[in-house]
Parts: sequence; C-alpha cells; structure tokens
Amino acid sequence: MSRKIKLDAEMGVQVLEFLGQYQQMPERGIVAGQSVASAIDAVFGSHAPVINDIDIFRKVRVDKEIGCSKVNHTAGRHSLSVMDLVEENDGYQGMSHVLRMIDTYSIQSVSRKDLLNFVNCTTQTVDQPLTASKVLAGFDLNCVRVAVDLDTKKLIWDRHFERFIATRQLEVSMLHTPNHTMVRFLRKLQTIPGVFGDIATAAEICAGVSKGKYLGKMIEAKQISVMFGQKMHDQSVEVGGAWAPYFSLETHKFYKDDRSRTSSWKEVDLKEPVPEWSGPGEEVKLWSLGARGDLDVSVQRKLDKLGAAVLTHGPRVVYEARRTKSQSVAVKFGEMRGIFGNRKKSVVGWSLDLFGEGYVEGHAIEDIGHKVDDFMRRHMGFCGLLMGLPMGAQYESIKRIRAIAREFDGEASLGVLETQACAVDLERDDLMREVLRLDAIESKKPFNVVPMQLARLPHAFRNYEVRELLTKGDLMREGSQNRHCVGGYTSVVKSNTSRILSIRPKHGRDKTRWSTVELRDQGYKHGNGTAFGHKANLVVTQHEGYTRLKPDDVNLALVEYLIAMHGKQGLMAYVMRKSFRTGTLESMAKTVKTARSVVGSVYETASRLSKRLQSAALTLDRMSNAARDSETTDGRTRP
Repeated sequence: MSRKIKLDAEMGVQVLEFLGQYQQMPERGIVAGQSVASAIDAVFGSHAPVINDIDIFRKVRVDKEIGCSKVNHTAGRHSLSVMDLVEENDGYQGMSHVLRMIDTYSIQSVSRKDLLNFVNCTTQTVDQPLTASKVLAGFDLNCVRVAVDLDTKKLIWDRHFERFIATRQLEVSMLHTPNHTMVRFLRKLQTIPGVFGDIATAAEICAGVSKGKYLGKMIEAKQISVMFGQKMHDQSVEVGGAWAPYFSLETHKFYKDDRSRTSSWKEVDLKEPVPEWSGPGEEVKLWSLGARGDLDVSVQRKLDKLGAAVLTHGPRVVYEARRTKSQSVAVKFGEMRGIFGNRKKSVVGWSLDLFGEGYVEGHAIEDIGHKVDDFMRRHMGFCGLLMGLPMGAQYESIKRIRAIAREFDGEASLGVLETQACAVDLERDDLMREVLRLDAIESKKPFNVVPMQLARLPHAFRNYEVRELLTKGDLMREGSQNRHCVGGYTSVVKSNTSRILSIRPKHGRDKTRWSTVELRDQGYKHGNGTAFGHKANLVVTQHEGYTRLKPDDVNLALVEYLIAMHGKQGLMAYVMRKSFRTGTLESMAKTVKTARSVVGSVYETASRLSKRLQSAALTLDRMSNAARDSETTDGRTRP
C-alpha cells in the first residue's frame, strides 16, 4: 500500500541526495522530470525508482559553443524541412516545437555525460533567468511536472503534479505534438509503478488537436510537423497494442535526386519506384499516427476556438467534456451562462463556453463572476495564465496575486506578475515572490534599447509633452502616479517587444489629461528593418488614462499624429506640421483619423508636384537639344 506524500519545498535537499547516488549533480541548473518524480516516490513513498537518465536544464548564450551529441535548433527555426526532422534528437523534437509557441524558453541543444542529460536553453532576453516554473510549463504529462533548483535546493511543482501524487492518475497536462505525447503517455503507464490512466480520453485529446484547425495551419506552413523518426517509431511499436484501437501507424517516404543541385525532398508513394541514387542517405522514412475517427463535433469546435492555446488548454476542454457532473452544477451553469453568455468580451462567458459545467464547480456565484471578469478585462495578461481553472479557483488566485503585489509596490508588481510570471508561478506565493525579487534585481540595470525618434509636435499640441519611458524607474513612477500597472512592463521594453510613452500637459495638474501608451512594431515582426526604427509600422496595443479611465480625445489625436508622422522627414514633415498648425485643436479632437487623412493628402500633393517637376525637366531637356542642333547647323556659336 502506497504512502500518502505531502509535498514541501524543503524536500529538494533529500531528492538531490538520492539522485547523487546515481550521478554527481552539477552546481547550477534545474533538474526536472521523471528522475525527480521517481526520487520522491522512492524517498517519501513506497515505489521503486525508475531512473534512466537525469535531465538538467541550464541556460546558455545563443552563440556559446556547446559540445553535444545532437543539436536541436528547432525552436529557432521559422520552417521545417524533412532533414530537420531526421537530424533532430527525437526525445526533444516535439517539446522544442511547442516551446517556440508558448514562448517560455527555447531548446538550443542537448548534450549527455553518463546519466546526466544536459538540455541547453535560451530565454527571450539575455537578462531573463531560466526558472524551474518556466521549465515545468513545457512538460506535457502531469507525472513529470516537478523539479529541483540546484541553486536553492528547493522543490518546485505545480497543481498537475500535486493531483498526480494524490491520485496516481496519469493525465495529459499539455501537448508537445499529439504523436509524441500519446506515445509518452502509454510508455509512462507501462514503466511507472502504481499508476493508471484513461487511454481513451488521452487518445481523444491527441486526435482532436491533430485534426484541429490550428495544428493544420502550422503543418501547412511547415512550422511544425507531426511526423517522427526511427527512435520514436521503435518506442511507438512497443506500446502499439494500447494505441491501435484509436490510431493507425502511417509511413511516409521521401526522396531527393542528387543529380540536381536545386532538388528538394519530396514525399512519394510507398509503392512508387525511386530513381537511381547518386549517393547514400537520399531515401528517408518517417512515421505518424493517424486518428481512426473524429472527435465529437461540439468538443472539436471548442478546441478550434482556442487557437494556439489548444496546446496548453485543449486537454482540460476534453477532460471536462467527458466528466460527469451533478444536477446542481448543471443548474448553476445555466444561471451563469444566462448572466455572462451574452456579455461582450467577457472572459467568464468565454470560459463557460469552453470548459462547460466544470467551470462553475465549487464557489461560483454572480458576484465572484463579475469580480473575475473585471480583473481579467483590466489585466489581459492573466487570462492565459488563469485559463482552465474553475471560477472559484480563479477568484482565489486573484486575491493571492493582489496580496503578494501589495507586499511589494502594488500596481507595478501586478504588472510584473502579468508579464513575467508563468501559470506555475501563480499557484504558489513563494514562487510569485521570487519572480518579483528577481525583477527587483534586474530593475537596477539600464535598458539596452535605441530610443525612438519621435516627431516634433505641431503648434496645435504646443501645451503637451511626450516622453518615452526607457528605465525601470520611469515605468515605476508612471505606474504609481497614473495608478495602473505599467511599472511591471520592464521585460517587454527591454526585449524590444513594446515601447511606452507618457503624455502629459506641460502646465497644470489636470490628471484627466494624463495618459500612457504602449506601442508595438508590426513591421519589425514581419522582418521590416530595425525594431521601432524609421520604417516601423507602429500600432497602439494599450492607451490608458489616469486610473485606467478613457484617455482624453486630444491625447488620442496626439498619438495618431505621432504614428502618422513616424519616419517622415523633410518637406512631407514640414507640410504635415503646417496642416496641424492651421487646424483647430477642437476639430482634431473630434476624430483621431485626422493625421492619417493629412498623410494621404500630402502624398497626393507630393505626387502631383513630382510629376510637374518631371514634365519641366523634360521641357528643359528638349530646349537644350534644340539649341545644340541649331548651333551645329549655323556653324557658329550663339550668344
């Protein structure tokens, strides 16, 4: 009979001592996954350990030379080729695919030393640390979502692993690629002692995601692949009896003719004869699992609504759809759907639609629903982090988040958690405090970004000033004075994801005319020049007034002017400023489209002027030619 295990952060020391019997642990990094779970079972439970290797996740520089057995650059690629799949380490191929999408960290390479398997990772920015919480956010099964930070010797886990320890039920927490996750799920059922799992539901999750719209688009764009190589093929065959009722093993053959340098890999029919090869390695076989049937239409529709979030929240949708609920929960669900179902941009209404009756289990009443909805509207970054939790659990998490933020500096700390924490961090107070502590250390370092070249304001806006906020202190002050959470936006500014502008009148203390703007560069996103440079395609992602009120119309018009004028120089900039000088501030405040209409008229004027200049140049050229011809005919020079 197994002993009930109560998880505690201090258990990390004993876990490391146990693993040290197999291999000496490095001083830094994060040991995570099956080896840690097995150590907990052996030391604090009653099951025999299953330790094939010990995964050590560590942060490296992108340009650092790492001696490794196989390099996996998938996370940094924009498209995949057949050889990408053949050359990758099968054990981390699916994982690196999904990490690129959920934006936690990237796997650059994998190296091995005896039992130690070093997973070399990079984060979004050089300064951003690789935390155990971020590592766990990329694990697909609940039985492995546990880690020990080698620096602090603390044990870190999430609610998925806590549920596994309590029930010994294996579940899919998220997906890497459906094929990889399905095979891993079945292999864990066979190798981990004392566990059970619902194979049919796991198969529905993997089939539903693999047939969904999002994954289909990613496969079509060659940004992800559900095919796998020989190693995963052998592992899938080992558990073939378990997945055979739900999937069929499909073989894909590719060839490339070496006689042409421009030839690319092409998939061919298995029975089709292949041309003569001019060298080895020109014929490749890959495999995939094809679902034998379709998921329930209503559940498939919910998965498709999730978009990219289907990888992280799709499993919860399917588990909730299969779970039996009580009659009282069904009544409560109907009441809540009547209140929030028709509300525009309601996160609660959206969650009711996606997760069904399971969303209102527990403490869920109308007042709590309004509070959750209001918080999510004000802090959209928390929507993805708290998605999938029941309404009551979301409300409890929000109260804890607010309490931890107040321990530091209120709204600014709320912004830090919104932009830097992951879902695992929000489950525990100590992890949230650690995120804020690390941010406080980073806040002392200056931002390494090039300031935007903001256009000079015209006479109409002579009483206003605009400042770009490029230090942690500036962001903190802006958030504190305007009473919103921009103080926590350090990471997005440092990573060149966003830029923050502060707009205020030069004179007077009318706070209703204060506002803060977040800008992003869509042009840079699509490879157009330098981020926030003169070719930037600027868009407003947020524009908040004092205490989150709607900004004044003049502030809105000013921002439109700055966007329209960005990168404009010379005559065009002069004409646009003059246009704003001759207009009235009141007329501009009525519509924020004035600046763009002025840009259009200036372009038309410049185009007409250019045509006239070209015509004049042609006339002068003709006159000059005529004069030269006349001189040649007369034989003498004209004065």
